[in-house]
Order: sequence, then structure tokens, then C-alpha cells
Amino acid sequence: MIINNIINSFGRNFFSKKSNLNKGIFFAVILVFAFSNLTFAADVPQDTYGDVLFDIGIITGYDGDLMSDKAINRAEMIAIISKFYPNAFEAYTPPKTATFKDVPTTHWAYKYVEFAYENGITAGKGNGMFGVTDPINYNQASIFIIKALGFVPEGLVYDSAALQIEAEYGLKLTIPTLGSSSLIRSDVFELLGKSLVMKDSSEYMPISRFVASGAEVDAYSSRITQIINTPVAVYLTGSFFNIYYANGDVYTGEFDGSHLTGSGMTQFANGDLYIGQYANDFFNGYGLYIWSDNENYEGYWLDGRFHGLGTYTYVDGAYQYGEWENDALVTPIEEVSDVDVANGVVQPSEFLTVILTDANGKPMKGIAISVEDQFSEIAYNLVSNTDGEVVVPLTGQFSVLSLVLPDNSAYKFEVTGHPFAATTAGIYKTNVTFVLLRD
Repeated sequence: MIINNIINSFGRNFFSKKSNLNKGIFFAVILVFAFSNLTFAADVPQDTYGDVLFDIGIITGYDGDLMSDKAINRAEMIAIISKFYPNAFEAYTPPKTATFKDVPTTHWAYKYVEFAYENGITAGKGNGMFGVTDPINYNQASIFIIKALGFVPEGLVYDSAALQIEAEYGLKLTIPTLGSSSLIRSDVFELLGKSLVMKDSSEYMPISRFVASGAEVDAYSSRITQIINTPVAVYLTGSFFNIYYANGDVYTGEFDGSHLTGSGMTQFANGDLYIGQYANDFFNGYGLYIWSDNENYEGYWLDGRFHGLGTYTYVDGAYQYGEWENDALVTPIEEVSDVDVANGVVQPSEFLTVILTDANGKPMKGIAISVEDQFSEIAYNLVSNTDGEVVVPLTGQFSVLSLVLPDNSAYKFEVTGHPFAATTAGIYKTNVTFVLLRD
């Protein structure tokens, strides 16, 4: 993948699309450093789902420690779930005979498990077993919580339960997680926290069971909503992170602890894609924005706007290339209109010629480069000719190509500052030029 190697005259509804672009991405993130001792001066919010659950009495922790990074088993999960029914649980008397062989009447979780069974939250694992010490996984946690809210999901398939519950009820973890993955306590806190501000089967928010007044409901709901809307950054390597947004957008790229700065890629939940340079959370420098219908802009940006040399290409292959300022084409250099396309003035190209030059425009011969078509996943290992050209076969009407120099290359792409770049391959696009600099 790319990051791993890392108008008016046309009568198009351009600006309605342009308004979809993300600008000023966020102010703070929750940082997750797996196997890393990195620290940042970012404005990391102190409030967490665990804090909210603790403050309203759903969890107590151990001597004040919520142990958020520790594993959690099925019995512990059920014990927390019982807090959703404070009055009913208090009044409940468990049977004298245990339902599950692994949860005898003397077990600390006996009342919790029997209460959950009685209320249809769990049916156990089968063969008379509850799985009391088994780690809780994403599928199981989702089922427990949604049933605790009084819902009875129909047609639920265990192996895809988390995905089905997300689709039907909107309950999900911000970081994409396999349904079979064992969760840690902070994951469970997240699901529980989010469920507190969902409407249950009686159209009430569960948060109202734990606080006395409407003002408190509003206050705690506001806290949870703020946490939900805070992106989560997961460390990858070097200066690269994955950043997950509540609406489903995912950024992969460079992040300085406070801002998106450097090379990156954002996959938008609506199907749009941006690959390129960022500065202070905006698209800045060279980049590609590709709408879900493959209409795209490739060129230079300034604070989230087209600014500098660039090409805007429409679905039918018509395009405008020239100098842009503040999203407007001010100096057209080359254009193919929809009329040209309709009248056959231009012919589809079967190849894209990538031209490599130095900073003075001199063709660079003998440059090894790997080019991968991101749609067909076909890769080509090529070497530039005397004109600095590599010719890439095209497999469809549109694609995105990743361009990667060898690990031992003495050069980097000027537009990215890295040995990798990306470009679009359109039906009437015949060539693109990249400047290489010594690394």
C-alpha cells in the first residue's frame, strides 16, 4: 500500500464536492503507544471512559487503580453489566442450585452470573459452562451490552456479532477490532461508556439510572460525547501513527503529537481519499484528493485549498491543468473538456509515462523505481530510460499508482521528501513529471 511504502467552464458541480474536504482536523487526540516510550506535549485530554464510569459508580477499580490496560474476563464483565440494573440486582435472590458448573454457589461472581442469565444477558458457552475465567472478546462484550440495554437482536451470528451490532445499533470501538479479539478493561470501559448515552429498548438513556437530576445527565452525557469525538492516535513507527476518528475516518501518516504534519493518507468514511502532504492539520504541499466516484485533484495545496500547479480530473476523463489559487483555476495551461471527450477529440491512453528529472529539469536516466497499481495490485519494477521516462501499463480507466524508490536509493521525491510518492492514472492522462533530489 502507498503509505506503507510510503471548473466553471465545464459546468460541473465542483464546489459542492469541495466543501466535503476536512480542514482543521482536530485539537487534541488520545494517544495510544504500543511498545513505545514516546512522549509528546500534546493537549491530551485527561477524561476517559473509565473516569466517567468510576464517577457514577459503575466501576470501582482496585485501590483507586482502574487497571485500564489489564485483561478482563467474562465474570468481571458480567459483574460490571449488573450495575446497569442497580435496584433489580439489589433485590435479586439467586437460585440455590447453580446454573453453570464452573460458577458454583460459593463463587464470588455467582449472583452476578445468575442475574445475567435470569435477565437474558447470557446463556453461557454451552455444556453447562459459563466460561467464568475466559477472556472477554469483542463479540461477547457487544452481545452482553446490547442485551443489557434490553434489545433482542434477531439473526445474530456469533462470529460477526460485533459488526452486526455496530451496523444495527451503532455501538463500536473507535479502533477497528476483530470480533474474536480479547479485550482489555479500557476497551470494555469504552463500550460501556458509549452505551450509557444510547437509547435503550425503552427509549431511555442508561446514564439516567445513575445520576439524580437532568442537569447531571446532561453533564455526564457531555463528558462522554467529548471523549467519543476525540480521535485516537495509535503509534506505528518513527513519526507515523494511525489516527481513528469517531465518524470512521482514518489517517495514517506523520504526526508530531499535536498536528498532522508531513506525509500521510486519510481514508474518509464516505469513500473519499487524500494522499499527500500535511502541515498543521491541513492539506499543505503536494497531494491527491480522490472522491468516491474517482473525480480527483492532483497538485499543490495551501491550507486545504487548491493552490499552485494542479490537475482537476472529472469522472469522464476531462481535466483542467494549470495554476490554481484559493480553489480557482487562474492560469489554465492544458484542458480537455467534456465536449472534447464526447466528440472523440482525445483518445484513451493505455500507458502513463512517469518522467523523472533533477531540480534543473534534466532527465534522470537509470533510476530504478517500483510502481504499483493500487486498484489492480499489479506491481512493476522499472528503470528510467535516457529521457528519464518509465512507461506504466494501465489496467483500467482510473487508478492510483504508488511510486517507490529502492531502500538504497540516493534520491527522494521533492514533493514528499521521502523515497515514495503517489499519482493518479486517468483515461486521458498521458504523463506526469516528478523531481528527484539527493537524499
